[in-house]
Amino acid sequence: MERRRGVRNEFFVWKNWAYLAFCLGFLVACRDELELTVPRVQTLPVSGIQENAAILFADIESMGGVASLTERGFLVGAHDSPTAMRLVAEDLEGLDSQFTVEISGLKSGSAYRVVAYAINSIGKGEGKPISFTTLPGLPELDETTIRHITVHSVEVSGDVVHDGGELILKKGFCWALHPDPSLQSDFLALEENAVFSAKITSLQPGTTYYVRSFAENRIGIAYGEVGEFSTAEHLPDAPTFPTLD
Repeated sequence: MERRRGVRNEFFVWKNWAYLAFCLGFLVACRDELELTVPRVQTLPVSGIQENAAILFADIESMGGVASLTERGFLVGAHDSPTAMRLVAEDLEGLDSQFTVEISGLKSGSAYRVVAYAINSIGKGEGKPISFTTLPGLPELDETTIRHITVHSVEVSGDVVHDGGELILKKGFCWALHPDPSLQSDFLALEENAVFSAKITSLQPGTTYYVRSFAENRIGIAYGEVGEFSTAEHLPDAPTFPTLD
């Protein structure tokens, strides 16, 4: 009888120890589960890529143990630039795990780097960076500079600000008597690697002209802003004096 009672007590002790170990493990697991951290974010592939725009996507994998976020969005920058533009997703109410932002004003044919982020009361969590390249587009040109206007000539210069992500095939200047000069008007094409400047000659004296630069790539032809100038009037004839005998 005493032996049976001892076995029963020993079993009771082991049962209590097992229950205590289970509770301890449960508490450790709960502590780990309830530990507050920064959000865990995944940057998703970019969609809707155009010449100057794209749609960015991300997924909140974990809120970090807090009830809400204070901000979420994307950091976007050119691959060759150390700075990044911050785009904040506005819809914080009724949070879904995924969020998106449409971005515009990008340069055509250019490589960009995007990183999704989210901020809670603990700090900021960031996803892994993803790269994307916008579609190629037309070149972009700076304003045409006009100088040294004479009776029959003028000097002009321009600059290709961005090639549109494609090789520049042709560049130069076009001019006309109306405010919309194009390659259907008079034009002057430059050599491929030439400095973007030229001297336009054979102009009429005392006449108003309109001029602008142009550049062409595989996508098409782009024009710079139109400039206006007027050539000088004819120089007066040199006075003649009677000869003295």
